[in-house]
Amino acid sequence: MAAMDILSCKLRSLRLNSSLLPSPPSPSRSVPTSRRLRRRRHAPLHCRLTTSSSPSTSTTTTTEEADAKSQDLSSLLSSSSSDPSAAGTGKKKRSGGSSGASSIPSGVRLEGISKSYKGATVLKDVSWEVQRGEKVGLVGVNGAGKTTQLRIIAGLEEPDGGTVIKAKENMKIAFLSQEFEVSASRTVREEFFSAFEEEMKVKRRLEQVQAALEGATEDMDLMGRLLDELDLLQRRSQDVDLDMVDVKVQKLMPELGFAPEDADRLVASFSGGWQMRMSLGKILLQV
Repeated sequence: MAAMDILSCKLRSLRLNSSLLPSPPSPSRSVPTSRRLRRRRHAPLHCRLTTSSSPSTSTTTTTEEADAKSQDLSSLLSSSSSDPSAAGTGKKKRSGGSSGASSIPSGVRLEGISKSYKGATVLKDVSWEVQRGEKVGLVGVNGAGKTTQLRIIAGLEEPDGGTVIKAKENMKIAFLSQEFEVSASRTVREEFFSAFEEEMKVKRRLEQVQAALEGATEDMDLMGRLLDELDLLQRRSQDVDLDMVDVKVQKLMPELGFAPEDADRLVASFSGGWQMRMSLGKILLQV
């Protein structure tokens, strides 16, 4: 018994001593260590997630902006479709493009032209075009409508149906008639000057005012009015480039075969062929 008591006392002392020693790592405490390791490993990931808040905000903002643009676009479409004036404007632009300048790159086009005189149909659904640099001849019997087409293109007549399309709205179209539009009592120079109708009006009025000034030396009131009109006419002559009229005529005459001394000859002294050249020259001066 005494031996047993001694053995139990030793065991108790060992237990007491072992309780004072630090306990070895238990399996349950290995988990926090691994968690700490994992936490250290994922620490950069945690920081990356923290700093990614601003991109997500910008993404949200971009989405909101896209939604706002989509709403603006839908409201714009709905307002334009509900506004009759806007729809009418769009239709007007489209119709202008189909019958105006944008449908052909150059030249003139006739589309579906029809023309009748006193119940007799001269032109019916005529369509053709001539572009820049092209030379087109209209061939047909008398009364087929050749001259009528040219007069319609030049704007001298209106068609009953169809459209004349020009490459440019301000295009100038000249028409040389079979009957020469010349005055037999004029000189050749005067005949060419008649192509500049507005310029010649200014020139004639200038000559009248200058002649009146010579006889108004004693009437100061009349002289003052004439001087004011003279000033306006001189400004107008600059606007219409009156000084260049004589230069253009002198340059054109030799190109048509006229000699310098022909300028003072009467038109009546020339044959029909030369009178045709005068008519052609006036057209060239107007273009």
